[in-house]
Amino acid sequence: MYFKQNDYFTGGKFVLVFYLAAIDNDESKNKFEYIYHKYYRFMLRTASSIIRDFSLAEDAVHETFVQLLKEIDSLRIDNEKSLQSYLYILTRERTIDFLRK
Repeated sequence: MYFKQNDYFTGGKFVLVFYLAAIDNDESKNKFEYIYHKYYRFMLRTASSIIRDFSLAEDAVHETFVQLLKEIDSLRIDNEKSLQSYLYILTRERTIDFLRK
């Protein structure tokens, strides 16, 4: 499935503001914003490959970002390959959990 550049902003910056409001310190906010901008499309493709419904995939990715909010202080972003692998696994798990609901 191919996503256009604007697809990942379906609520994008507006939703990001709410996520960032839930984070207390600037370092964690910067880290979360970096992950959001760099990996949102990747996470959406991951969820869409499991759900195959764009709206439901967006919901599953939202739940993944809510989980990331809880972990953002301890999350390391200095190793891109490791971070991408972690985000893939977390997105896949949250998407499967989302389907079970």
